[in-house]
Amino acid sequence: MRRHNLIIAFRNIAKYWNYSLINIGGLAIGLASFIFIILYIQDELKYDAFHVNADRIYRVNRLYNSNDVDEDAATCSFPCGPALVFDYPDIVKESVRFFNGFRPHWFFDYQKSEDEIIRFYENYFMLADSNVFKVFSFPFIEGDPETALQRPGTIVITESTARRYFGDEPAIGKVLRVEEQINFEVTGVIQDLPSQSHFKIDLLGSLNTFRQLNQGQFPQTWIWNPCWTYVLLQDGIAPETLNEKFSQFYEDHYTDLKDADVTLYLQPLKDIHLHSHHVYEMRANSNIIYVYILSIISFIVLIMACINFMNLSTASSANRAKEISMKRVFGGYKNQLTRQFLGEAIVQSYIALIAAVFIVEVLLQEFNHFTGKEINSYFLFQPASIIFMILLGLFVGFIAGIYPAFFLSSFKPLNILRGTLKNGAKTGPARKILVIVQYSISISLIIGTLVVFGQLNYLRNAELGFNKDQIILLENYGQLQNRYRAFKEELLNSPDIKYVTASEDVLGVNHNTRAYEIEGLTPGQQFYIPAFMVDWDFVKTYGIEVVEGRAFSREFPTDTLQAVMINETMASDLGWTNEEAIGKKVRSADGEERVIGVFKDFYAMSLHRAKNKFIIDMFRRPEVFAAIIAIKVNTKNYQNVINYIEETWNKFAPTRPFNYYFLDQKLDGLYKDEEKFGKFSLMLTILAIIIASMGLIGLTSFLAEQRTKEIGIRRVMGASFKGIIILISKEFMILILLANLIAWPVTYFVTSDWLDNYAQHISTNWLFFILSAIIALMLALLITGYKTLRISMVNPAKTLRYE
Repeated sequence: MRRHNLIIAFRNIAKYWNYSLINIGGLAIGLASFIFIILYIQDELKYDAFHVNADRIYRVNRLYNSNDVDEDAATCSFPCGPALVFDYPDIVKESVRFFNGFRPHWFFDYQKSEDEIIRFYENYFMLADSNVFKVFSFPFIEGDPETALQRPGTIVITESTARRYFGDEPAIGKVLRVEEQINFEVTGVIQDLPSQSHFKIDLLGSLNTFRQLNQGQFPQTWIWNPCWTYVLLQDGIAPETLNEKFSQFYEDHYTDLKDADVTLYLQPLKDIHLHSHHVYEMRANSNIIYVYILSIISFIVLIMACINFMNLSTASSANRAKEISMKRVFGGYKNQLTRQFLGEAIVQSYIALIAAVFIVEVLLQEFNHFTGKEINSYFLFQPASIIFMILLGLFVGFIAGIYPAFFLSSFKPLNILRGTLKNGAKTGPARKILVIVQYSISISLIIGTLVVFGQLNYLRNAELGFNKDQIILLENYGQLQNRYRAFKEELLNSPDIKYVTASEDVLGVNHNTRAYEIEGLTPGQQFYIPAFMVDWDFVKTYGIEVVEGRAFSREFPTDTLQAVMINETMASDLGWTNEEAIGKKVRSADGEERVIGVFKDFYAMSLHRAKNKFIIDMFRRPEVFAAIIAIKVNTKNYQNVINYIEETWNKFAPTRPFNYYFLDQKLDGLYKDEEKFGKFSLMLTILAIIIASMGLIGLTSFLAEQRTKEIGIRRVMGASFKGIIILISKEFMILILLANLIAWPVTYFVTSDWLDNYAQHISTNWLFFILSAIIALMLALLITGYKTLRISMVNPAKTLRYE
């Protein structure tokens, strides 16, 4: 019987090949998109799971909240990690610190021969404690993990880094030089870190090197927090055990911050990638919200493909009416027919699954390029994946086929033989519901995608409070650092360069916090305020608006020692008007200063965060501490001015490769998550529209064929093409309008909730909703109109020949 049903299933697939193609094609697209998203989600959820002790590793975060300054940082002070091990040895087995001075790049060179020096800027260089390999799993290719980083001046590098510098030569014992000053001996080579790691490391130096350079000891202050600190808990210890100790730990050690609101807490290693958005993250992380949303969308696309199957199977029921009636007359039971039709659906589901796996295999490299992932196709052919695919095909076949199976097997033979079985949209309320559901989903996805791209466009073009255009950024390290002033003057000789300034970080990306005593607040108490150290012309370069007082000026040489500027929010929070703020005293580590100007609020970090208090202070020695050089140009001919900057660079720093970037592009990079999510949404929306369109094409084709004779009679009676198209399309247009009425309120609440995650966001734009309705209506009208027109153009004499 099973063999017989299987043969019938393949015969029916071949006999009704046009509907089978639509059914299988829709399912294949739905399954392929579902598999792609499952691969993506699985990759996201595997982050940092490759470490043997991953479940016992936690990062120590520090939340500072005082005087409305909220700094939730991923970093801690130098003494924190060792003190935790010393104070709580029964809880904390090991602690590891990573440190890189928050530098975006480090310059390395290797003297290969007298005539050849290999030079690279390295983005992923860290210093770490020597016990790092006891906590994290970095498999060694060469060297001894027990001793590799014990001595100062030692470094462990990845396999790809070793090839980049040394080719096929042994790496152990070779010497790399960093910033043309410090030598590091290679004592180990490790495998490249998997892509599923929240930190990326190409070179890992001994943290003892920093201690040696810092007069033989690590910084003892608990205020400065430049270290990413991880702890390995003892076996069987829950993180809550240590979290409960942190309040006493704070009282015992944070004497410099006794009056501040400081909270330490643990974050599981495997949670960092999807659940961590702190200040000073090692790398930009992803967001679990996007995983949830993409999961829902992928299921929706799959369900839409199943809906197509239900629609076409029930709509084309008349084609199998005689087969059903004969089987029922000759003793076929209803449950036998149900199993037959359900089996046919499962067969088609597995055919679609095979096609889907082929699609995934062909497009996987493009998918990796699109998402930035490194997913291998071998995953699809692992035993667990094969079992998953088998169950997936069975599940989809069952979901798609269960309703048609019961529907078809419920036909009464007497009605079929009398010819009273009716077809068409008017007798198919279930089909109408399915069409409404399908298009409600499609319309919701269209609106959602428009909202995502609208918000992304807003983030990139929002008024930040400073000018980000036509600003070229350079990193000021090494040879150039000590010659910064001369370099600046040389650049200003170009008529294409308007201003040159420097700062400690990239404006709009990051900032520091500094201790200030503030007039009017508790005498002697320091408050840590977000601040930016800058050089002359900073305000002019970035076009920051001064609303009261003045900016730093060379006419007042003492500004470098005795002046600060504050933003409107800080003045307001301290109870000052802008006028009252001028002349107020603040005291920093450099001595007493006064407020000389109040500037309009700007976003010192991304628009994910609200505006806060902010201070602009001046460097005492910009040639030493200014990390970023900003060059404001006043020409559209960027190539000429870049060539001039490069020539000047090579004059002042001949041994360093010239490296630059534009501020606006750097700021756009803050919203990579939104861009990636937008691309995913667009891709899945297009797939959903394609699947919905395929279903509508099949359904319209069937209904038009069923009404061929009716259309022929109307033609004979003088009906126009336009009238016939309106007649057939009207019913579908009503269904699409109903779908809009369902989709709009649901999508409004979902998108509003998503937008609330941003400190600044677009308001609900009803044009998105109207546009989605127009797209859906036009698409449905084109499909139904085209199919109806083709039937209408058939000569009525042919359609009515046998009547």
